[in-house]
Amino acid sequence: MNNLQGQPLSAAIAKLGMPNDEHVIADRKVYTWYSSTFDEGTQLQCKIRVVMAGDVIGSYDFEGNNGMCGRYAAKLRS
Repeated sequence: MNNLQGQPLSAAIAKLGMPNDEHVIADRKVYTWYSSTFDEGTQLQCKIRVVMAGDVIGSYDFEGNNGMCGRYAAKLRS
C-alpha cells in the first residue's frame, strides 16, 4: 500500500478492484475494501481503508487475518 500513497484512487482500484464502501468523514473521502469468510467455524476477514487527501491517497490502514489479507497483498504485489 505504501506505493499507492500519493496516487489517485484509480491506482488502488486497478490493484484491488472496486471498493465495497465509500464514506465521507471529516470532509475526507474514505474507501473500504472488505472480504470475509468462515473456515471451520472461525471468521476470517480483511478490511482495507483508504483516506483521500484531495484527489490522491493520503493514508491507509488495514485489519484482519493473514489468510484473508494475504489475498489483497497478492493483488498489490502484481
